[in-house]
Amino acid sequence: MVVSPFAEPVPSGGGNHRPAGDTCRIARPVGLRTVQVKGDTILLNGEPVYPRGILHWGWYPQHLAPNPTEDEVRTEIARLREMGFNMVKFCLWVPPVHYLRLCDEMGMFAWVELPMWLPEVTPVFQRQVVDEYTRIVLQLRGHPSIIAWTLGCELSDSASAPFLEKLYRLVKRLTDCPLVRDNSGGGEAYQGLLKEYADFYDNHFYCDLPFLRPLFDYFAPRGREPMPWLFGEYCDCDTFRDLPALLQANDGVAPWWATENEDINPRGVRPHVYVIEQLHRLNQDGFFADYCDALKFSSERQAMFHRKVTVETTRLYREIGGYVITSISDTPIATSGVFDDLGKPKWDASEWRKFNADDVLLLQFHRRREWLNGGDRPSYVDWWNFFSSDTVVARVALSHYGRCDCKGILHWSLRDEHGRSLLQGEQGIQTPIRAGSLAPVATLEMKLPEVSQMQPLTLHCTLKTDREEVIQNDWELWCYPQVDTGALSLWAVYDPQHKLRGAEKLGWEMERVGEGEIGRQKQIIASAWHPALLDALRQGGRVVLFQDE
Repeated sequence: MVVSPFAEPVPSGGGNHRPAGDTCRIARPVGLRTVQVKGDTILLNGEPVYPRGILHWGWYPQHLAPNPTEDEVRTEIARLREMGFNMVKFCLWVPPVHYLRLCDEMGMFAWVELPMWLPEVTPVFQRQVVDEYTRIVLQLRGHPSIIAWTLGCELSDSASAPFLEKLYRLVKRLTDCPLVRDNSGGGEAYQGLLKEYADFYDNHFYCDLPFLRPLFDYFAPRGREPMPWLFGEYCDCDTFRDLPALLQANDGVAPWWATENEDINPRGVRPHVYVIEQLHRLNQDGFFADYCDALKFSSERQAMFHRKVTVETTRLYREIGGYVITSISDTPIATSGVFDDLGKPKWDASEWRKFNADDVLLLQFHRRREWLNGGDRPSYVDWWNFFSSDTVVARVALSHYGRCDCKGILHWSLRDEHGRSLLQGEQGIQTPIRAGSLAPVATLEMKLPEVSQMQPLTLHCTLKTDREEVIQNDWELWCYPQVDTGALSLWAVYDPQHKLRGAEKLGWEMERVGEGEIGRQKQIIASAWHPALLDALRQGGRVVLFQDE
C-alpha cells in the first residue's frame, strides 16, 4: 500500500508563548509507524506491505551534484507514485535531508544503501567506514520513511566477516530497524561471504525472460530461515537514446556530460562512453533521418514488455516480498531509466500501475512435461502465441496487498486489434482473498478465432471488488493460422544437433539432409550455420536459418 503521510508537523508550543530562558526553538515533523517482519512478510502498522522501489543513483546533471531542489524532489516523488512505486532505493549515495523529509510527507518508503562498492579494504578503510557510517546513520535515522538499510552493494570476499558483522551490529544498534543487510545482491551471487549478516534475502537479477523462472527457482530460499526475499535492484532494459532531441533541447550542442571535451567532461574513473561520438557515427549513414523515431518507439515498447513480464512473473512467486527496478533516469552509461535524459516519463503511468501496484492481476497458462532420455523434463509452453481455433485455458490470479481481505467479480473480454469483443464473460470470487496473499481468481476457457494471417488479440480483465476498487490488467496474445504441414514438407531440414526435435508433433514430415546435400537444396531450413548454405543461396535457393547467439 502507499500510505501518506508518514510524518506530519507537530507544534512545539502554543501561540507565541516562550518560556523564560528559551532562546531557540526547533520544530520537526514526527512520524509514528511500525515496521515489522513476520516470517517472509513485511508488515507496516501490522498490515502486509509489498515494497515496489525504483533504483536511484543521484544523477542530476543540471546540478553537477546529487542535490536536487525541493520542487524537483516533490515532482519526482509524485510521478513515481503515479506509476505505482512506493519506495526509492538510494544506491550508494546519501540523499539530502529534504528528500527524505518529502518522502516522510508524501508517503514514499526509503531504502538507504550505504556507499560501499568494489572496495579496497584496508585497516584504514575499515576505520573510516565505521566513522562515516555512524555519522550518516545518526543524520538520517529519524526519518520514518526509511524501512531498510544495506551496508554495501555486490560485495565480494574482500569485505571480511568481522568487518561486515561490526557494521551490521552498528546499524542495528543505531536504528533498531528490522530490515538491515550486509550485502545487497548477496554473497552467493558475487563471490562474497556465504555466512551473511542479514534480516532479509536480496538478489540483483538482470535476466532475459526465458531464464527468469529457472533463476528464481534456483535462488529461492526454500528450506532456509524464513525472511523476506527482496530484489535490491533488477529488471533493467535500455531504450534508444533520442540524441537529436537531446541536442535540440540544449540549443544544438551536446550537454556537458555528453561532450568529448575532457576539460568540460573529464573521464576520471567512469567508462569511456561519449554520447556525441555515437551521434557522429550514426549520422554518417543518415541513420537518424531514417530510423530514429522507429527505433525509439520499438525499444520503449520492448522495454515495457520486458518490465511487465518480469514484474508479473515476480508477483507469481509468493515468497518474493518486494523489488527495486533499475532505474529512475537515464545516465551517460545506461538508458534504463523510467525518465529520459530530459526528465520526461517514457511511458504512460497508467500502464505501469497495471502491474506495479498493491493489487495486480496475473495470467498463467497450462504446463507440460516431456519424457526425454529416460526421465521427465519441463516442456515450457509459449504463453503469448497460439494457433487459430485452439481452445486456450487461462488462469487469472491476484497478488493482493491491499489493506483488507477482498471478494469481487472478474469481468473479462478477448478483443481483436480493432477493439471488437470476440469473447467475454465474468466470474465471481466467493472465498475472500486475504491481504498479503497470492490467490486464484478465475479460470477462462477461450476458443480462438480462425485467422488467415497472424493477428494480435488482447485479453482484458477487470476485477471489481466488494470495496468498490477496480483492478485492471491486459495482455497481448498472438493468433496464427494452423500450420500447413504440406508446405513445410517441401523444405529440406539441416538439423545436426536435433534442435528442431518435437516438430514432428505438428505433423511435419521432415526430410533431413547432411552437410554434403545442403548446396543442392532449393528450399532448406537450418538450425546451425554451414558454409554450404551460401552455395544454396548463390544457386537461387531459399534458406531459413535459426542462428544461435
